[in-house]
Amino acid sequence: MYVFCQNSDPDKQYYLYSNDEKEYRVNLCDSCGNYIKVVDLRQMNRYFYPGLELISTLHLDLKAKENRYVSSVAL
Repeated sequence: MYVFCQNSDPDKQYYLYSNDEKEYRVNLCDSCGNYIKVVDLRQMNRYFYPGLELISTLHLDLKAKENRYVSSVAL
C-alpha cells in the first residue's frame, strides 16, 4: 500500500475504515504524512458517482486531518 511517497515500510502505513461503510477506506502514511481516500467498488451496491463520493466522505477527510495527515490529492 503506497500513499504517494513510495514508502514500503509496513510499520509506517495504516488505514482507517468503518464496518458501517465497507466501501470506503483511508490509506495513511507516517513517513510522508499524507493520506488518500479509497473506494472499493466491489463493496458498493449502487452506481459510483465520483463527485458525490467526495462529498459523502468528507468525514474521512476530517478524521485524517484531525490526526495531522494531509490529503495527497490536489483538487
